Amino acid sequence: MNEEAKDHNKNVSNSLVLALGVAITIAACMVIATTVSFFKSSAYTTVKQIQTGNQFVRSIDKDSIDTVSPINASDIDEYSKGINDRLKTLDDSDDFGPNDVSDTALGLN
Repeated sequence: MNEEAKDHNKNVSNSLVLALGVAITIAACMVIATTVSFFKSSAYTTVKQIQTGNQFVRSIDKDSIDTVSPINASDIDEYSKGINDRLKTLDDSDDFGPNDVSDTALGLN
């Protein structure tokens, strides 16, 4: 009977190892599938854009920006003129052709 007990313990041990191996294999497949789907998704593109923006922000020389001096009226005038100039470049209707802004192209039909 001692032999039977040893065989039973060996079978149980082998079953546990097999179950653990199957569980690890399934988990590895899930990780691989999730990773591949993430890299193919638009979320990965968004993450790359955020990282690019963060790198740009880190590259700005923050010491050269004056954040201590008081603001004068001329500073506000200069800043508002800069904003208006930037906005004028965005409102140019020549950026789009007639087919680009048609109802069909915009999905309104």
